[in-house]
Amino acid sequence: MNWRPIETAPRDGTLILMIKDGNHMIGYWLNDPPMWIEWCVGQVNPTHWMPLPPPPVVKESLTPATDNDLDEPLGKACSMDNPECESCS
Repeated sequence: MNWRPIETAPRDGTLILMIKDGNHMIGYWLNDPPMWIEWCVGQVNPTHWMPLPPPPVVKESLTPATDNDLDEPLGKACSMDNPECESCS
């Protein structure tokens, strides 16, 4: 996939991969008020975009994953109102 000019991006709320000044972000177009939105940041002005890749295929497990199964502890949930958002730092 190649980067495309942001002017060609979908404006129907579809999540897309966006870039500006070498920074990658996932976001979408908001119609009212009209602007590009990125999680944890809010309004952004990306220059290019590309579709998100399909999610991986996950085989069902007989036992659900627990926090102990993770390599790293779970961080705080991302929220534009959370200045300590670990996924955005």
